[in-house]
Amino acid sequence: MITIRRRFLLLPLILLPFGAFFLWLSTMPVEPSEPSAKDTYHELSAERIWEVVNDWRGREGLLRYQEDPYLCEIAEERVGEIKEDFSHSQFEGSAEEYYSSSDFNAFGENLARDISYEEGVLRGWLDSPGHRHILEADYTHSCIRASGPFVVQIFAKY
Repeated sequence: MITIRRRFLLLPLILLPFGAFFLWLSTMPVEPSEPSAKDTYHELSAERIWEVVNDWRGREGLLRYQEDPYLCEIAEERVGEIKEDFSHSQFEGSAEEYYSSSDFNAFGENLARDISYEEGVLRGWLDSPGHRHILEADYTHSCIRASGPFVVQIFAKY
């Protein structure tokens, strides 16, 4: 199977006294290759991401999250699900079950993947208005689970 990958090649066109103009050539079909070392990700630490997120909340004047065992069960299940379907659809589809199985009255979820270090997970969420909104909301309880390059954070409040 042939896939299309963008490969950029800079060719100097004209050298001028103040710089050079370049021609961009792109979109060349290439055969897929085996992942290289740079394409692989180390096992992210959920505990480290937890520390990074809660430290950020403290600096922002927000309360630290309390870890909740029920939310950890959900996060553990979700981190497996997003390996097959990286979306919020299964989380949203299970909302009724979450409410009926707990005393929480609101839930939220943040997902991340393919980020190579724990601090980058938080940075990615903060750079996204929707994810930042959830981090800044008044959720009181949370749990983070990670598996390879996949990360789930579940949020809840009473």
